[in-house]
Amino acid sequence: MLNKLLGYIRFGVLFFCIGVFAVGAIALRLVLGDSVRSKRAAAQWLSAMCGVGLKILGIKVEEVRADPELIASAMRGESHLIVANHLSYLDILIIASLQPTLFVTSIEIRDSGFLGFLCKAGGCHFVERRNRNQIQREVAEIAGSLTEGLNVVVFPEATSTNGAQVLPFKVSLMDAAIMSGRPLLPLCINYREIAGEQVRVENRDEICWYGDMTFLGHIINVAMRGDIKVAVTRLSRVHVKPESDRKSLAAEAYQQIVGHYVPRISCTFQETSRNSRKSSVSLVISRAASGYEFLTASSTKALSCRFIALRSAQTIPSYQCSCSREGFTGSKESGLMSSPVT
Repeated sequence: MLNKLLGYIRFGVLFFCIGVFAVGAIALRLVLGDSVRSKRAAAQWLSAMCGVGLKILGIKVEEVRADPELIASAMRGESHLIVANHLSYLDILIIASLQPTLFVTSIEIRDSGFLGFLCKAGGCHFVERRNRNQIQREVAEIAGSLTEGLNVVVFPEATSTNGAQVLPFKVSLMDAAIMSGRPLLPLCINYREIAGEQVRVENRDEICWYGDMTFLGHIINVAMRGDIKVAVTRLSRVHVKPESDRKSLAAEAYQQIVGHYVPRISCTFQETSRNSRKSSVSLVISRAASGYEFLTASSTKALSCRFIALRSAQTIPSYQCSCSREGFTGSKESGLMSSPVT
C-alpha cells in the first residue's frame, strides 16, 4: 500500500515537472526564436529536466566511457551524431541527462498529441523515412544542427524493442554525418535491474515500451516500481572518411553496439518424456571476455542450462541454448540474436 502511494506521488511530481519543462521550453522559443541559441538552450533545458525526471523515477545511470578521446572532444565542444539501441522512452531521459542533445523522431510521434507536443518543445527533428524526397531535406536539417555544434541522437532501429535483440539499422540518417563531417558516437543501453531484481523476460516489459503499449499506463507502472539501474556505454567514435558511405558507418556502429548489448531472451524446449510437454526457461546472462556468460535461469523445472554465443564472419552474434535434466534428453532451440545492417 505504501509503495503504491509513493508511486502515485512520484508520478504526480513527474507530471508537474513535465509541465515545468513545457512552459520553460515554450518561453525559450518565444524569447530566442528559431535560432541556434534557441536550439542549444532547448537542449540544455531538456538535459537538466531529464536529470530531475530520472531522480524522481529512481533511475540510476552508470556511464562507461570506452573511448578516452571523448572527454577531450567534449571540452573542445565537438558535436556527434549519437546512435543508440532503443528499448523505451526512458532511453531519451537517460541519454539527455548525460549531455545536452537534440533527438530525431518520427512524424507519427509528432502527430501523436501529448508526446508530440513534448518533442516539439524539446527541439526534436522529425523525419518521414518512407518519403525519399522529404527525407533528404530532413537529413540536411540534421546535418545543419551538427555543423552548428549541436549533438543529435538517432535510434537507427526506427522503433523500440522488447530487449531480445538489436534490430537491423536503417541507414538513411547516417548521411547527416557524411554531410556535416561529424563522427558517429555509438551508445549501448543495458537495463540491469528493476526494483532489486535482474531484468529478465518476465519483467522486461516493465521497462521496455514497444508495440501497442500505452504511454500513460506504462509510465505509471514505472513510477510504481522505481529503483531502475541502467548502464550506458559510450563506445569508440566512428569517423567519417573520404571512402565512407552510410552503410559502412551504420555497420561499424551496429557491430560495436551489438558487441556490448546483453539480450533478454527465453527458450522453449520439447521434452522427450512420456507427456512430451514443453518447458520454458528464461535466461539471465552477462558479458564475458569470450562472449556470453550464463548467470541464472528461471523455470518451473530444475534445468541445467548453458548459453553459447556464436559469431559469424561479419561478427554478428547468434545464440544457442541447450538444457538438460534427469529424464530430459531435450532438444535445443537456437536463433539469430541480431541481424546485419540493411
